[in-house]
Order: sequence, then structure tokens, then C-alpha cells
Amino acid sequence: MAEDDKYALNSGDIIHKRYEIIKRYGQGGMATVYKAYDIMTQRNVALKVINPDVILKETGPKRYEIERESLARLADHPNVVPLYDVFQDQGFFFIAMGLLEGGTLKNKFNDFGIMTIEELQYYFGEIANGLSAAHKLGIIHRDIKPDNILISSSGDVKISDFGISIMIDNKSGEEQKPVGTPKYMSPEQILGFEVNNQTDIYALGVMLYEFSTGVAPFLHMMPKVLATMHINKPVIPPRELNPNIPQALENIIMKSVAKNLDERYKTIDEFAKDLKNVTKSVNDKPLVFRQTFDYFNEKKGRIIKRPATSHFNSLRRYLKPSYTFLYTFLFTIMLIALIILLIIL
Repeated sequence: MAEDDKYALNSGDIIHKRYEIIKRYGQGGMATVYKAYDIMTQRNVALKVINPDVILKETGPKRYEIERESLARLADHPNVVPLYDVFQDQGFFFIAMGLLEGGTLKNKFNDFGIMTIEELQYYFGEIANGLSAAHKLGIIHRDIKPDNILISSSGDVKISDFGISIMIDNKSGEEQKPVGTPKYMSPEQILGFEVNNQTDIYALGVMLYEFSTGVAPFLHMMPKVLATMHINKPVIPPRELNPNIPQALENIIMKSVAKNLDERYKTIDEFAKDLKNVTKSVNDKPLVFRQTFDYFNEKKGRIIKRPATSHFNSLRRYLKPSYTFLYTFLFTIMLIALIILLIIL
């Protein structure tokens, strides 16, 4: 271990008498990932070390076990990062996984921007395949985002980082905790409601929106405000931002990010089927929601019912100008004019 950083490993360090550290790949709030050489199998691996502060928390060891079990259950799936080894060394918790050196989907988006229909169908179709396998095993990822989608040098797509995933058949007390990445979290996840596979579908829908238009449906520097937007604000239809998007694709996005669970896709397989059938030539009608959705009223501190609207009305309400500013501006101008008039007289 490096002396100046209790989380860091140095190049050349030997871990568990088997893994030689090559370099650090990335670091997050829960773990640090290194590129390492497996002396026994003579191959490079991704070595994930859980940050000690996470393990010391009450839920830390349980999350580690859930991630290990999730990866073990999905070990043979082509769209999930393969699990090689799980062990402890010098009080640290490690997970050795397959190494993908093609970067993340976020890297690809940052480099090339919005995707073509064909690219969206490929990448999101592969992610959907991996999620489908996870959901069928009762595993909810809860942190689907571009950073957690890895791409191999040959273009293979694999889901990673099951660190905050839950298992439906193994209650851990984590099911109703509002954890995740605010930019991609569903309303029910933010509010601490019990989550299911539709939570992952919402996150994937946010990603699809972002990769189709170039911007996420909601953005804000303050996580709390961003979370509230997911709960209360209507989504601007993506074709308003990118008219080149087929109506069928917009319908898929809007159905994926519906705040009302009754209007959202029930299974990821339904999502994948619709996405596969999207073509540029099909002239679908816009999707309209007429049911109610639950949202959070911050002043009253409770969930209340509110009628959902068509895309047009949602957009109109979202873009409704603030007349308070206008009135203040006019009053200020009149006050200044009055003062000048009094000075002249």
C-alpha cells in the first residue's frame, strides 16, 4: 500500500501473492479499480478494492457480498463483466474481474456525441440483454449509467459495478434506501420507495434520451434539486431537441422515463423489442399519457396525485415564463423614471 494514501496501491505491488498492480484505472466513492496482472493465469484483470470507509459502514459488508453474488450469478453472460476471484487481503476487500480496455459508454459519448439509430439499437440492445438476465435472476442494478457500461477493444458491451444492486429474493434492508446517481435515478428510487426492474428501465431511458439528443432530460448542479426535477418536472419530448429522432424512438424514451409505473415499460424485454423495431421510415403517432402519476410536494412533504398531460401540455407547463420577474422589472423601471422626474422638477 502507498504510504500517502490509505486507499492506493502502487505499480508493482503484489496482492494476495497473485495479482501484480500495473496502474490505477479509476476511483469512485465506493471503490478503486486497478489494472493488474494475474500471475497464476497469466492475464490482465481489473482488480477492484472496496474503500475501507465503505466496509466500515453497517451496510458495507452486505453490499460487498451482494455484488459478489450478483456477478457470480451472471458470470457466464456475455453482457456482464465476468467475475474471476473474490478475496480479502490485509483487511481489504477485493474483486477480480474481466478487464475491458475499450473505455466506457460515457467515453464514447464524450468523444463522438449523439448516436445513430443503428448505434443506439446495438449498444442499448446489448445493455438490455444483460439487464434481462439480471432481472430474471431477481437482481436490480440500481446504478445504470454510461460510466458503468464497459466496452471491449472489439466492441463488446458489458454491464459493470453491481455495488449497490439488490436481490429481490434476499432482502437486505437496502431496498428502500435512496442510493444511486441522481442524474439517472427514478422517482420511486429517490423517494425511498421499494424498487424493481422498472427502476433500471427508467435509468436506461434517461441514457437513451441523453444519447439521442446530446443532453440528459434533467440537469442541475445541486443533487437535491436534480432529484426533485425527476419527481416533479415533465420531460421535454426529445424530438423538440433533435427533430431527426424517429417518433417511434421518442415513444420508447417517453415510455421508459414515465413517472407513473403503470405507464412505464414493465419488462426490459418489451423495451428491447420496441427498440429493435425502430426504423427511420415508420411514422408513429406521439405517445400520450393520460393517467395520473405520483409526485412529491416538497412544501407539504407528502406524495400527492396529479393528472399527467400530453407532451404538448407538459412542454407548455415546463416552459411557462415567470411573470414575477417581468412585473419586478417593469416596477423598477417605473420607479427609476419617477425618481428622475422628481429630480428634474
